[in-house]
Amino acid sequence: MASNSSSFNFYRFQRQAMPILLGWAIGSIVTGALWHRDRSKYLQGMGGQFMAWGLVDGVIALMALTGARRKIAAWQAGDITPRQQAQEADQFERIVWANVVLDVGYVLGGRWWQRRHPEYPARQGMGVGVMLQGFFLLVWDILLALGVGRRRRGA
Repeated sequence: MASNSSSFNFYRFQRQAMPILLGWAIGSIVTGALWHRDRSKYLQGMGGQFMAWGLVDGVIALMALTGARRKIAAWQAGDITPRQQAQEADQFERIVWANVVLDVGYVLGGRWWQRRHPEYPARQGMGVGVMLQGFFLLVWDILLALGVGRRRRGA
């Protein structure tokens, strides 16, 4: 057993955080499938976006959970040093902050798409779907980045 005694374990943080994204993904897929079957072209457009984004979010969450489990085992076996863990946490935090910028782009892009097609309810629904998914990811990524950053710095 390793003597890694840091009070913050980045891999456990990931393992605890990712089920939230996975839950959002599953909810998005289910909601999207229901909306996609509706008679309303607007809801069909939103539904398609929710299913697609849910699928991508689900894959990301499952990959992160799998990686976190593997890294926890390696950490406990002493195969990962505290410095390596800190570097991975730093890299993760930087990537998530970059995602925040992308999330703002999703929200703005969805709004642009919605406004660009006032005569097509399905496309308006697609735009709103992108905005809603982007907004969730914006909030999620900000909270995730702040959470890992605060814990890394011991605050």
